[in-house]
Amino acid sequence: MASKHTFRGIAAGLFLCGSLLAAIYYVQPETFFAISNGSDEAIEDDNSATQEIVEEIKRENEELHIQIEELKAVVDNEVNEDESVIEADPLYISILSIEQGMTSKDISHKLETLNIVQSAQEFEAALSDRGVAQQLQIGDYTLDSTMTLDEIIDLITSQ
Repeated sequence: MASKHTFRGIAAGLFLCGSLLAAIYYVQPETFFAISNGSDEAIEDDNSATQEIVEEIKRENEELHIQIEELKAVVDNEVNEDESVIEADPLYISILSIEQGMTSKDISHKLETLNIVQSAQEFEAALSDRGVAQQLQIGDYTLDSTMTLDEIIDLITSQ
């Protein structure tokens, strides 16, 4: 059987070898990872291939930036065209509740407040012209701002 000193000697030798290999690795790591053909030309070929790939990626990146700018311009033009549509009169939808005791004047002002008609006086005049100012029906009516005065009058005076 080996003695205690023998094992310590082997351990010390292994420690020294490991330390020596570590020192060489940290000082010159390329000696551990040498290229198989051992020539600097292979490294230069790899570098030139890498440079070509980088240049190709840069060209593609520039093309993409140009396309993005073109798309932004198209979107900006569409937004500017759409702004004219936004400037149109908005659509108002409301429920008109006609209760017992309400007059045509009350209803006209309520319709104007709800933005269903442009003018309460115009609506009252239309009711008077048709002779239906006293024929308003109690109930709830769904109206919108695109309806004509005649459509509104027909709706709130019929049963």
